[in-house]
Amino acid sequence: MERISRMDKKFYLNFFFVALIYFLLRIFYPETVEFGYDQPKTATLINQFLERGTYLTSQNFTQVTIGGSIAWGPALIFFYAPFLAITHNPLIVSYLILIFNILSVFFIFYVGWKFFSPSVGIIAGLFLAINPWWIIFSRMIYQPTPVPFFIALSIFLFLNTVKNPKSFWFVLLLLSWGVLIQTYLITFSFIATSLLILIIFFTKNKNDFSVKYLLFGLILNTVIFLPSIFYYINNPDIFYKFITATHEYKTSVIMAIKSFVEILSGGGFEWQLGYGYEMFKKGFGGFETFLCLVKLLMVSILVSGSIIAIRSKNIKKISILLFVIAPIWALPAIGVEHIVPRYFLYVLPSLSLFVGITIEHLVIRFSKLFYVFPIFLFIFWIFFIFKYFIFIISFNYPNGFLSNWSDVPYSYLDKSFKWMANDSQKKGYNSFTVSSDLNHPKEFRFNEAQRYYWGYILRKDENLTDKIGHYLMYFSSVSDKHNVDSVRFGPYVIINLSN
Repeated sequence: MERISRMDKKFYLNFFFVALIYFLLRIFYPETVEFGYDQPKTATLINQFLERGTYLTSQNFTQVTIGGSIAWGPALIFFYAPFLAITHNPLIVSYLILIFNILSVFFIFYVGWKFFSPSVGIIAGLFLAINPWWIIFSRMIYQPTPVPFFIALSIFLFLNTVKNPKSFWFVLLLLSWGVLIQTYLITFSFIATSLLILIIFFTKNKNDFSVKYLLFGLILNTVIFLPSIFYYINNPDIFYKFITATHEYKTSVIMAIKSFVEILSGGGFEWQLGYGYEMFKKGFGGFETFLCLVKLLMVSILVSGSIIAIRSKNIKKISILLFVIAPIWALPAIGVEHIVPRYFLYVLPSLSLFVGITIEHLVIRFSKLFYVFPIFLFIFWIFFIFKYFIFIISFNYPNGFLSNWSDVPYSYLDKSFKWMANDSQKKGYNSFTVSSDLNHPKEFRFNEAQRYYWGYILRKDENLTDKIGHYLMYFSSVSDKHNVDSVRFGPYVIINLSN
């Protein structure tokens, strides 16, 4: 008992260290938390569900894609609903979901430690905790945000199912697949990989298969899919569009591999920084050299780790490898116009374990010098994320928001509305309008973020009294066109058009 107690103490002390690093990186620079288009759109739909939705009608409050199919299912609504029921403030919600983000790190740390070794757990936990893309996306009210948590949980359930096939773990694993597919459709590749491995496993170990647990898992999935079934019965045209959707775009395997290495090495930030990317690189001496070195090391780890996993003939190691490479065949299979960073979030938990397993093997087989790779990687990522945060809050945004693939921080939205509220009060207005439309500057013409702030933060309607002020709040410097003074908060330019 004393030995077990010491092991548990060592486990929790190491996890506390990993979690603390993630916690600090996650809460620093809250003024960089994004809330520009997708985030307020998602938050608005979930708030509407809280106002008038029921369990069976929950699919009605999900986002519909341009092609007419459903972008996500009720699981995402039920994930965010408790947080938005507490507060409508996106920044506070960002802090509240931190517990689930830490749990994602915990499950990967636990799986690495208990199913492989303590060193695998520590390396894997740090890899996930410090990855720049996970730090950025884990702060948003956004569709991909909870995915690493659900993936990490599903890996935990998968390995427990392999270890104890005739157990309730199998039921929970099947349920986790249902939640994943409702949260982010691209996770189907992870689910398909898990399913294929289990089919092969149960084929070889027929006595371990439990029909009872399979049926139980399917029943639970039927329950969580009831809102979707109910929705599609009442909207057969959308169901038809969903099942007959054609692939408009072609994605090559080479492009998928290139993006895989680039983004999972912590690169690809031109998606976030847009026209500011070149300026960011100039302020980060040696950035491209360091990133190139990290990518080279990542490729080396992927190649050597694949060889190690295949030669081991160990189902756990081979499963992790197959989870890691899932996006490389999934993206070409579905075809996407652009391979954006969020498409790789779901592979981060398995990649974290893969890196830990590979490093441990190389250290045991050759030399402890291989610990240099994760140490160098973690230092580079930590330094990079701070440089990124500082750049976001110090940039002057001469051409408005940075990129169509990133969103404007909530802090700038908040400062803009607070300035307009104070200015209107100083000028004696009883009410005021806000417009983002140059052609209709004295009407309510909100973008998604402005509409959310007006309705859920200020809790105002659009009924006006006398003495009305008019503000144009836009993403580009338009002061010359109106020949008036402007105020800028980040990419937002505000002009008082009342006079």
